[in-house]
Amino acid sequence: MTSFAYGVSAESANDGNAHLQFFFREFSSADNPQTIRDQLLEAAPFKASGQYTLDLALDSENIGYANRVLPLLWDAAATVSQTPSHQ
Repeated sequence: MTSFAYGVSAESANDGNAHLQFFFREFSSADNPQTIRDQLLEAAPFKASGQYTLDLALDSENIGYANRVLPLLWDAAATVSQTPSHQ
């Protein structure tokens, strides 16, 4: 099992906003992480944080993007669950 999507509470974040983060380090090339990453970057104003993390601050300007990202999250979970290394 691989965890790749995280919610960070406003209390835990440095800027006072909740955050949605995607972490790609555990993805194999069979999971197509670059494709998933590109789709997320196209769907919402994520910021890259290091080599493996995308971060979206859920502030008043960005909160609506969470609905756009949710189907991509489910698609990524389905893709990863079918990869033998994650079963």
